[in-house]
Amino acid sequence: MAEEEEVNPMLALLQAPDAVLHRSAERAEELMNEDVKEGTITSTGRELQVIGCPSDRLAEIEAWKAKSPSIPLRTRDYHNHHFCSDKWDMIKPRNDDIIISTAYKSGTTWMQTIVANILFKGKIPGWESEDFGGILEMSPWLDMRMPPAAAITDIVEGMKHRRFLKSHLPLDGIPFNAKAKYIVCVRDLRDVAYSWYNHWAKATVGFDFMNKIAGRIGPPIPPCEETAKDIFMGMITEKETWMWSYWHHLATWAAYKDLDNILFVHYADMKKDPVAIVNKIASFIEVPLSPEEVNVVVNQTTFDYMKENHVKVMGKGFQNFFETGDGVPGGQNFLFKGTNGRWKDDLSEEDVKEYEAYGKTRVSESTFNFLVNGGEP
Repeated sequence: MAEEEEVNPMLALLQAPDAVLHRSAERAEELMNEDVKEGTITSTGRELQVIGCPSDRLAEIEAWKAKSPSIPLRTRDYHNHHFCSDKWDMIKPRNDDIIISTAYKSGTTWMQTIVANILFKGKIPGWESEDFGGILEMSPWLDMRMPPAAAITDIVEGMKHRRFLKSHLPLDGIPFNAKAKYIVCVRDLRDVAYSWYNHWAKATVGFDFMNKIAGRIGPPIPPCEETAKDIFMGMITEKETWMWSYWHHLATWAAYKDLDNILFVHYADMKKDPVAIVNKIASFIEVPLSPEEVNVVVNQTTFDYMKENHVKVMGKGFQNFFETGDGVPGGQNFLFKGTNGRWKDDLSEEDVKEYEAYGKTRVSESTFNFLVNGGEP
């Protein structure tokens, strides 16, 4: 019997029908109908968000919360070049789930690595093996539109360890489990924008692939033709942006900041006092650590350690999506600098004032102060 020809999974995705990347063929047909636009109420009874930039101001966020003060309402479906929020409907929630949520470029991978090391007390299963798939394989981005919906569901449902899942969705886009733990990572948007510039400029291979695979809702990811400052100004005012809203993500989560199962962590605080942050997270997810174990977790989640072990953190396949031809491995290009303050010689006082003025229409003053300074939200 002739050996079966090995199928290239990337090529298979490029050749796949639209339904593969969606919950069902019927759902793909519904969402990809040319009459379905931003704001359409879909068969779920929720509003479709294609780019993911709702214009809700603070009063509208407060009104959303007032409808359900204790349990956040899921009122929107997010589908675009990156998102397929329907995937949340395809898994069974577990009460010990940990959900790590950021808008973007706010320490997501860093937090996933910290949580992995806390859960396994610095001894991550398979770490020493050449076949280890990476921490991001252990902690998949559930609402990303690839891999195919059925495949990610099988992976997540089959996990034997305590699940710690990644999401980039606002709180109005996911089902909320009152017994799960949610960790929300936040970073000053001035630093986010300058980190995003590196990401956008260097993820050309991955973004091109995401544009081409089946089932995309809405416009493609454009090439990076802007400066970091341009990105910042577009991001803070949400003019001509193709990215989902950092403001809306923050506002929805901050509305429920007093819930016991939501923890806010600021990127600057993670850098300033990693021991305190590890202890805080371990306590929140109810994993007791000795002082010695805390030190192990801290040492194995420094930026330098993660960059040196980028394949172990990101997984081997990540190289293919973030490779730029500059001779630097994809994982190290992704884990670029991890620094703050690159904006200081680039932004004017007027730029910062515009940031403050617009921000305070989207989030409360206390939340804005947390966004900029860290501490408590």
